[in-house]
Amino acid sequence: SAHVAGFKYQLKSASYQGLLNYLFKGDVTDFDTNPKEADTLDENEDFQLGILKAMIDAGKTIQYVPLFREHPESISAILPCFKGKIMFRIKRTDETLDYLREHKQII
Repeated sequence: SAHVAGFKYQLKSASYQGLLNYLFKGDVTDFDTNPKEADTLDENEDFQLGILKAMIDAGKTIQYVPLFREHPESISAILPCFKGKIMFRIKRTDETLDYLREHKQII
């Protein structure tokens, strides 16, 4: 729908897997049985970059905004799914660019 706005949702391992099952397969299940429970990340861990790398390793086709159109400090990408899309905006570093080039994601 053109009138649906994005929202933020605090993910934990169970809800992350449930959302992926919905996005890729259309499975509708109650995956967040304890909403007060939370997972924590390591202090320097970039969650979006980790998810992007996991999708690359899984062989998913990711669409990138051309780098010359993007802000110099970020890389944007979209992963279309069966029931939605996953949008990425990650910090543009030499290490990230090398990783994406190494995995033939960008030129």
